[in-house]
Amino acid sequence: MYKKIKIGDDNITTTCFSSDGKYLAIGNTIGEIFLFIKENKKIRIKKNSFHKSRINVLLFENSLLYSASYDKKINVWDNEHDKLLRIFDENFGKIVDIDKKKNSLLVSTDEGCVKFWDIRFKKSIDEVNTGFNLKSAKFLCDGNFFAAGGSSSFLYLWDFRKIEKKKTHF
Repeated sequence: MYKKIKIGDDNITTTCFSSDGKYLAIGNTIGEIFLFIKENKKIRIKKNSFHKSRINVLLFENSLLYSASYDKKINVWDNEHDKLLRIFDENFGKIVDIDKKKNSLLVSTDEGCVKFWDIRFKKSIDEVNTGFNLKSAKFLCDGNFFAAGGSSSFLYLWDFRKIEKKKTHF
């Protein structure tokens, strides 16, 4: 072990690095997020407590941080300007995973629901009820399909292009 660092007063539930290595986000069981920011040769630490329950997922997109919690909300943070941009509080259920493809946000819950949001319009596109408890759902590399898995020995695949076609009202 190189170094042992105590982060907050509760158990760590998730971590995420930004793709450029500038940020490290750490979430815990009581809804706190610790953001480590690399600035020159120093590291600055910020803490926020805008969630009220366990942080399950952290996802970076450039300087934006998406955080999802058992409090059934997704927060979108602008780390460059230290600003909360958006709260998705659409009563998702207990969120277990999120992913993003262009302007679409994929949200999966432990109850087996996968919801799709158009971030530009802040509107729900569609949802899929899988019929089993989910642990994870992600867009595949090309973005045309997403995969979901959970309390089952099966991996399920869907064609996202068919879901996107329902956006004709935009």
